[in-house]
Amino acid sequence: MAFAQFAFAMTDALVDQLVARFAATPWSPLDQAEIDAQIAEKHRTARGVYLLERVQTANVSTVYVGQSNSALYDRLSRHAKFLQDRYGLPYEGVRFKALGIIIFDSVALEERLITVYQTRWNKDNVMSGWNGSGIGSNDTAGGRDKQQPSGFDKRFPIDITLNKPGLLVAGPASPRQLFTKPLPHGRRSDLSPDRKGGVSSKDETAFVK
Repeated sequence: MAFAQFAFAMTDALVDQLVARFAATPWSPLDQAEIDAQIAEKHRTARGVYLLERVQTANVSTVYVGQSNSALYDRLSRHAKFLQDRYGLPYEGVRFKALGIIIFDSVALEERLITVYQTRWNKDNVMSGWNGSGIGSNDTAGGRDKQQPSGFDKRFPIDITLNKPGLLVAGPASPRQLFTKPLPHGRRSDLSPDRKGGVSSKDETAFVK
């Protein structure tokens, strides 16, 4: 017949091009100063995909594939904060590369790239990738406090010693000052005087949730 149906495999074509472009893109340390340096202000609303790499002694491997339907810059900034100060995970050994996609739609790029880079989480393999480990979960308010720690948090627990220069300074401070000070990780506190379990208007006792 002179007529046939043709379905263009857009995702296949895009994945192949992304893999090639990623191969030509250098890695950069995943810290806020480097993210700021690598992503110009005019591109900070761009959406797209990104990779995270972990350097461990002689082993270097891509451990995470991410797709951001919002700003890549914001997503990478959250990862940079999330991965700080974890036992067993030298922060300086985590790097990133990202591609903003000019014509971007919610095609299933992430799942395809996870397969290409073999970054799926395996709780029994300490060298496995991080996709599916909980690293990409967003904080959805109070309900998350009751959840069990993710596989990622169990493998790389947060260093809660707060042994960071300039984080805590000797001297008098109210609980409100302490709990509103920026920390390297998210935390939730209730400092309102009128809510049960909040701060007493008399002694300003703070309760961390």
